[in-house]
Amino acid sequence: SKRDYFGTVKALSLNSYWTAVMTDNKCLLHPIEATGSDQERRFPQNDGDKGVANCMLTENFLIILDVVGRIKFYYLAEMTMVGEHKLDIQIMKMFPNLPGTRIVLTDIKGSGFLFNPVDESLITLENFPGSLEQVLWDNQDPNVFAVVDTTTVIAYLYQFNSLHGPRVKPIRELLSIEDLEQDPVPIITTLEHGLKPIILSNGYLVCQSSVDT
Repeated sequence: SKRDYFGTVKALSLNSYWTAVMTDNKCLLHPIEATGSDQERRFPQNDGDKGVANCMLTENFLIILDVVGRIKFYYLAEMTMVGEHKLDIQIMKMFPNLPGTRIVLTDIKGSGFLFNPVDESLITLENFPGSLEQVLWDNQDPNVFAVVDTTTVIAYLYQFNSLHGPRVKPIRELLSIEDLEQDPVPIITTLEHGLKPIILSNGYLVCQSSVDT
């Protein structure tokens, strides 16, 4: 349904029922289909709360990053805050997976991290591009995600159980058994001009073309 917003729309996030809209350090949450204003919620909810820097929707949660770097989880079914986290990095962007159990974060230096809100672990991402555009989580494999900048794509694999504990590694190309003993370089996919990645599914990257035909 068509809708007008007051202020400049800086970001928009959707799930199957809700829309979260970022405007001027505020987040407006409302159903996708117009049902009246009784279901609308605005964040921050109180005058004393800090402004919103980013907001993202998963199927069950609204995740808000405020301007002082706190990550807040709101359970959509009850519209209550169920978790709050303050990390030791200055967060700029966040990209949660569909359940909201892991979040890719970027800081002010352009570094990337994988955050687990359950145990508050933070893993640094190797070979992370400094000019991040988006993160696509694989909709079939919850341990795979792709980091996209303006021209390249790097895929990562999250390993919960390894000899070194939980870790995240760029997916690398192994052409022979001997490569297992070495440290091969990550696979970096170069995007052709006009291609916009939109879906990652079972290892396949689906792109939309904006080139005129």
